Amino acid sequence: MRKIYFLLFLFIINKAMPQAGELDPNFGVAGFFISDDEELDTGDGMAILPDNSIIMIGGHDHFSCIKLSPNGVLDTSFDTDGKAYVTFEGLNAGAYDIAIQPDGKIILAGCTYLVGGEYHTTIARLNADGSLDTTFNGTGSLTFDYNAQEKNYCYSVALQTDGKIVVAGHTGSSGATDFAMARINPDGTFDNNFGNNGKLTLNILGSDYAKSVLIQPDGKILVCGYSYPGPVCSFAVVRLTSTGDLDNTFNGDGIMTTKVASSYGNDTVQDMALQADGKIVVLSDCYIGSHQIIGAIRLTTAGELDTTFSGDGKFSTTMNNTSDFPKGVAIQPDGKIILAGSYYNGNGSGTSIFAIRLTTGGDLDTSFSGDGKANFLPPNGNGPVVYDTKLQSTGQILISGYSGGNNFMIARIFTGNELGLTELESNTVGFYPNPVAQTINFTEDIAEASIFSLDGKLVAKQKNTFGQMDVSNLQEGIYIIETKTTEDKINQQQLVIKR
Repeated sequence: MRKIYFLLFLFIINKAMPQAGELDPNFGVAGFFISDDEELDTGDGMAILPDNSIIMIGGHDHFSCIKLSPNGVLDTSFDTDGKAYVTFEGLNAGAYDIAIQPDGKIILAGCTYLVGGEYHTTIARLNADGSLDTTFNGTGSLTFDYNAQEKNYCYSVALQTDGKIVVAGHTGSSGATDFAMARINPDGTFDNNFGNNGKLTLNILGSDYAKSVLIQPDGKILVCGYSYPGPVCSFAVVRLTSTGDLDNTFNGDGIMTTKVASSYGNDTVQDMALQADGKIVVLSDCYIGSHQIIGAIRLTTAGELDTTFSGDGKFSTTMNNTSDFPKGVAIQPDGKIILAGSYYNGNGSGTSIFAIRLTTGGDLDTSFSGDGKANFLPPNGNGPVVYDTKLQSTGQILISGYSGGNNFMIARIFTGNELGLTELESNTVGFYPNPVAQTINFTEDIAEASIFSLDGKLVAKQKNTFGQMDVSNLQEGIYIIETKTTEDKINQQQLVIKR
C-alpha cells in the first residue's frame, strides 16, 4: 500500500512540475504580459536585471521603456508608473536594443528620424529609476551619423567591461550600405581609440546590414548581419580587435560569410549568441525553395563552421512550411540553444509565436514540447510579432515583441530546468531551505528521512537526523523527500537541490 501511495505522489508531482515548452501561468496573465498603453507603441528588445526584473524597450514616436517584476507585473517604482519615455524634439524615434550597466543604469540604442527622411543613430541613458541620466553627454542622449550618410541605423548595443558602449547597425544610401559601428565612452563622448575618431564603417560584399554586436571575454568585438552582393544575401560575421581592426585570427581575414539558404535564396541574419566555450551561434531567416524558414549556423572560435553542429555547422527547419520570422537566440546554462520568432500559422489569426530548442549538437530537442518546437498565441488572439528572447536565471524563457495594436508583449515559457521557482515557507514543509545546496534543516523532530529520485530510486537515507541532513553528495535536480517524525507521521514532498 505504501508503494502505491508513493507512486501516486510521484504522478502528482510530475503533473505539477513545469513541462518544457509550456507557457508559465505564473507570469502576467496566462503566461503573457501585454500592455494597454498606446503611447508605448511597438515593443522590441529586453534585458534581464540581476533580480530577474525585466526592462523592455521599443517605441515609434519616442524611445519607450518599461520595467516589470520577475513575474510580469509593471513596477511602479520605475518612473512612478513603470513606464519611461525619451523624446526628441521634431523627430520620431524607436529604441531597438538595450544594455544594463553594472550600476543599474540603462542604455537604449536605436534611431531618430523624420518619416521619409534621414535616419540617425541615437543612444540614450536612463538612471535605474527610469529618469534621464543627464551626466551622459550632458543631455542624457547622443545622436550622430557616419560620414554624412542619409541612412544611419542602429540595431544593437553591447557593454565592454571598462564601461564603454559599442553600437552596431548600417550606414549609407538606399542603394548601398555598410556595416557601421561606434564606441562611446561612459560619459557619452566618442572613444578616439576605436576606428576613426570612435566610428568605423566596413564593406563586406556589397550592401551590408549589421544586426547584432557582442563583446567576447577577451575584449574582441563580434558583429553579425547579412551582406547583399546581388542577387541574394548571405550570413556575414566579423570579428574586430579592441581597437576596431579586423582580427585576422578569425577565418583568416576577420570576416566570415556563408549561406544556409539555397543558392538563389536570401539569408537575412537577425541575432547572435556566444556560448560559454566561445563558439558563436548566428540566427537567420532563410529562403529554401519557395519558403522563408528558420536557419542557424555555429562557428568555432576561429571563425569556421563548426561541423559538430547539425553535421555541417548549419541548421534549418520550419514551423509549418509557410513563412517563418526568427528573431532571437539564447543559450541555456546546459548549452542547449533557444530560437524564437513568429510564423504564419494558417488558422486565420495571422501569426503565432514559436520557440525551438536544439541540443548542443544542433538537433531538435524532443524533450522540449515533444518535438523541439512550441507555439503560442497571446490571450487577445492578435497575431504577434517577435523581436527578442532572453533567459531568466530561474530557468524560464522570455520572448518579447508586440501584439494587438502594437502593444508591448512578453511571453514566458518553461524550459523544464526551473529550480526553486517558489521559496516555500519552512512551517509548511517542515524543512528549509528549499531549494537547498548542502544541508537540510528540519523544523521538527525527524526519526528518519529518505530521498528518492523521480523514478523512485532511493538515493539517500538517514535515521536520527538531529535536525539536519547532509545532501552535498547529491546532484542538482528535483527529488522526493519522505520524512517520518518521532510520532510516526509520514510526509512526502518535493525537494530541490540547487547550487
